[in-house]
Amino acid sequence: MRTTSPTRQAARRTFGLQIPTGRNQIVYRQQRPRPRPGKVEVYGAIIHSRATDKYCLVEGKSSGKWSFPKGHVKEDESPFECVGREIGEEIGIDSLPMPQKGLPLRVGYYYFFDIPNEWPLNPRDMNEIGTAGWYSLEEMESMNLNIDANVFRTQQSRSNIVIN
Repeated sequence: MRTTSPTRQAARRTFGLQIPTGRNQIVYRQQRPRPRPGKVEVYGAIIHSRATDKYCLVEGKSSGKWSFPKGHVKEDESPFECVGREIGEEIGIDSLPMPQKGLPLRVGYYYFFDIPNEWPLNPRDMNEIGTAGWYSLEEMESMNLNIDANVFRTQQSRSNIVIN
């Protein structure tokens, strides 16, 4: 009989985020999650500014919730192309450096970009996006976040670990 180690069990519960375990270890889960039946996967970008230690968030016009720029894959594009298109539509940035890693969160799969400075944000799709801005983890505590942004904020606040 094969048993699962406590570290592997902890990794399954983290949704791809870094958290300390009882043994003062850090757990990573970078495998691509399998789509859940009946769920359409969302692909997005977690964009972090090293200079200000802030993250790029967009406010959904219909939901009023703040989230990372994200969207659904169109029939003729890859997940990474989807993220590039959504970044262009939602924050007006046409090119980003290669992502440092991918993070499966609660509902979607996000590419993590660590950039040197905040870039000006100019949303183009005003039908979906109300506004966009740069916010710290502390500022995010008082915001109405969607589930993925909330999971990310909570886990990063608890772990006090910077993603490299």
